[in-house]
Amino acid sequence: MIQRFVRTWPRETCGSVQRVALEDTTWALLELNGKTITVKVKDKAPYLELNSKKASAYGLGGCNRFFGSYETSGHRLSLGAMGATRMACPEGMDQEQEFLTALGSVTRYEIHGSKLLLFASKALVARFEARAP
Repeated sequence: MIQRFVRTWPRETCGSVQRVALEDTTWALLELNGKTITVKVKDKAPYLELNSKKASAYGLGGCNRFFGSYETSGHRLSLGAMGATRMACPEGMDQEQEFLTALGSVTRYEIHGSKLLLFASKALVARFEARAP
């Protein structure tokens, strides 16, 4: 029985609903500022992970690895300034910069099943899916 309608996403099914933890999960980036993510460099799909033991955030922007700190309380989330490696890739640098900028603007999050939604105030800035270990 459906008790509450939250949202729908094109081309997605209900699947098995299982809550995934914010921390210690690898989150694959699906959508950024309303645009579907395309992997620009082979084997460099953007992702985010929050390590609960070290309170560190890290991931891949699509070309470069990034790292920084984070704080969370309830559904609030704040990501500190991110450092990153400085490789140059033929494509995807604009998308990577947009990803890092979006992470810096995050104020809260929601988890729906295997999806993580990051918000800057009320605006949805990024949507992720938990990646299988």
